[in-house]
Amino acid sequence: MPKISIVVPVYNVEQYLKEALDSLVNQTMKDLEFVCVDDGSTDKSLEILKQYAEKDPRFVIISQQNQGAGIARNNGLKAVSGKYVTYLDPDDWFELNAMEVLYQKLQETNAVALQFDWINRYDNEYSSVHKSVEYSKFADRIKTFCGINIAEKGFFDWCEYKSTFFNFSGGTWGRIYLTSFIKENNIRFSEIPIGEDRLFGVMSLFYAPKVYYCEKFLYNYRIRSNSLCRRQSEKYFYCPFICYDEIEEFFKSKNCFDDFRKQFNQSKIGFFKMIYYLLPKNKRKEYKNLCRKRLSRDLFKNIFRLKQSFIKNIFSVENSFRHDGLYKQIVLFGFSIEIKKNANLQRKSL
Repeated sequence: MPKISIVVPVYNVEQYLKEALDSLVNQTMKDLEFVCVDDGSTDKSLEILKQYAEKDPRFVIISQQNQGAGIARNNGLKAVSGKYVTYLDPDDWFELNAMEVLYQKLQETNAVALQFDWINRYDNEYSSVHKSVEYSKFADRIKTFCGINIAEKGFFDWCEYKSTFFNFSGGTWGRIYLTSFIKENNIRFSEIPIGEDRLFGVMSLFYAPKVYYCEKFLYNYRIRSNSLCRRQSEKYFYCPFICYDEIEEFFKSKNCFDDFRKQFNQSKIGFFKMIYYLLPKNKRKEYKNLCRKRLSRDLFKNIFRLKQSFIKNIFSVENSFRHDGLYKQIVLFGFSIEIKKNANLQRKSL
């Protein structure tokens, strides 16, 4: 049995894939397994995977028709044989000592879930609005939101930060889990193409008695251009509905939805709003009409800010993220004006 399995969902990332795979092959810990799931790539991604597998028997290659990262991760999880499992996005990379550091911490703590820090790596297109490198310390984030010093305690659990639960439940990278913990609790990814990791994050944090913390920057998260171009179709309109229906169903199955209702609605509003702004302008009206039909009146109003203060209706300035770049949104006497700040700035993950 390998000590750690790393699941990599792959779709059309030939430009970045070798850097990700090299960070696996060259880990200082060698007792590893790399489960790579090609999600119907149409570029040379699968060819690259096969080249690495020919040279290194630790690679397990799975091919599937294009079904999205959620299904790819679920299929990868079924195939892992390691004691622990973590995830790598195919355009990111690990520090070369990451698995060794994490395994040592897991042995010290006997953790079922372990959180670690990451480094945001911005593509050149972001140079006017971001530094190229930004160190993201999880302990600082949770202290800001909750006032809890997990760097001092060494762990946290959801009961301590229930009021901000959804601020920390997204994302698959940045954590490593005991494989049996994931499988025994049937923790899974949603099968939707956007927001697929939110259900996994909610379930894993809910079930973990404690999430231990490793205060090391071990993951490099690439924030790149043109990664959301394929997500502009109206078929993605339904993702937020499915995403939060699944999360609500999970909480209700545990008889605790009322405990999370306020935070759930706040998170839901934020996600629906983000999808709206990521869409091209010619798709927004259709999405808005769908939301009007399917959401409660209060939720709809909050998402689309139908009620604003008198001052905000007179004048306000906000930064907005769109499918094709960063904008400055100016409201002047009830009229909204969008000014593009920088083109082709796309976030790769929601």
